[in-house]
Amino acid sequence: MLVKITEFANQWNEYKFSEVISIWDYEIFRARLFDEEVDVYVDPEQIPDLQGAYYQSYVNFPQLWEIYWRDLVFLKEPWEHTLNGEPDISTLWHETIHAISHGYLLQDSPLALSPSNDADEEHEYIDWAEQRVLKTGVGWLINFETYVADKGTSVPVNPTIAEEARYRWQKFLEVYNELRPDMREKFRAAIGFDFDPQIIKSNYILNHNFPVEYFDSTYVRIDSPGSRSETGANQIEISASIVLGDPSISVESAFFEVNGGERQLASVAEDGSFSTIAVLATGENQIIAGFISADAEEYLSNPITVVSTAENNSYQFRIVWDKDDTDVDLSFSWSGGAKAYWGNRSPDWGGESVSPRLDVDDTNGFGPENITIGALPGPGTYTLEVHYYSDHGNGGTNVTASVYADGVQIVNETRFMTDGERWTVFTVEWEG
Repeated sequence: MLVKITEFANQWNEYKFSEVISIWDYEIFRARLFDEEVDVYVDPEQIPDLQGAYYQSYVNFPQLWEIYWRDLVFLKEPWEHTLNGEPDISTLWHETIHAISHGYLLQDSPLALSPSNDADEEHEYIDWAEQRVLKTGVGWLINFETYVADKGTSVPVNPTIAEEARYRWQKFLEVYNELRPDMREKFRAAIGFDFDPQIIKSNYILNHNFPVEYFDSTYVRIDSPGSRSETGANQIEISASIVLGDPSISVESAFFEVNGGERQLASVAEDGSFSTIAVLATGENQIIAGFISADAEEYLSNPITVVSTAENNSYQFRIVWDKDDTDVDLSFSWSGGAKAYWGNRSPDWGGESVSPRLDVDDTNGFGPENITIGALPGPGTYTLEVHYYSDHGNGGTNVTASVYADGVQIVNETRFMTDGERWTVFTVEWEG
């Protein structure tokens, strides 16, 4: 039996566990469950007279089944199973391995665990496989996902549900943090992506809208505007707040991100609130808030979407910087007209659609400053310039200058500047 277990270990990748445990993807089981030949597992807890494992054809007893959302079949949801008062996370994996073995048996594959569906023989292998999976922490990750799937992701969040979700996420982190580096590398190879909790957490929040409260009692949320808000302007004030469930955590910096662009830092008030002006592209805009703790951990809010119907909004020239209580100015000039800057915010270059406007002017730190124009008025020399107007005694700062065309970033440069310094980001001759 030891030899067989060793062979099974060597065949781990051939069992396509990377397909089985890829987050949000269980196509391998969907195909098998609608195959009339596939066998599935019936939970013995739901059939009082049944002892041990028992298998039946799926199509023979359709009235018995509740289809588990991941396309495995159970009569009891996995997160409802308990063992010694703890969630029995091995249930899902136990039945998963049964299903994989049966699929291979139907294909006359040597990878089937038992040539005759012998439950006791299969369990010799399954016990080994369960231990391998549980030691990687994936069991708790799946447990977390299935709980969220059952309870939903709507807001406002029920505190009891959030606390239970955090328990499952923290258990996953505990197991993960105990893994040796070589075990993490083996698991990375098995699932096909870097198994980093921060990456997985960000994916849940940004791409699947898991509430941030499901991960930690310390989090950041956007208070206003509400998601799907609409505005006719190309800018909107964004307000957020930090909730410190753990008072030992201190905030190093807070920021906003608009459409995945450069981060806009913001000052945090004593009550944890912070805000900025978000410059919007015409159409849908995704905005997130976040903060970084003193121990370099990053916390992200759930994203919101803001829709702008602004006109003459094709080109945006923008700066942000990383020093509070400082004044950095942006200007945009054309050889055929007056300069657009804080002293002349809306020069006339020949009509509204071809005239620039300084629509965001920041004088107390971090930015942004933004100049917008619908279209270039004609041939000539165009210059974008940055002036560190005053450091207010606070020293130099890193300034990032960006240019956007219809919401797509086409220029992004950063320079360290000192008080009074000027920086010509670009000068171009355009023939029209």
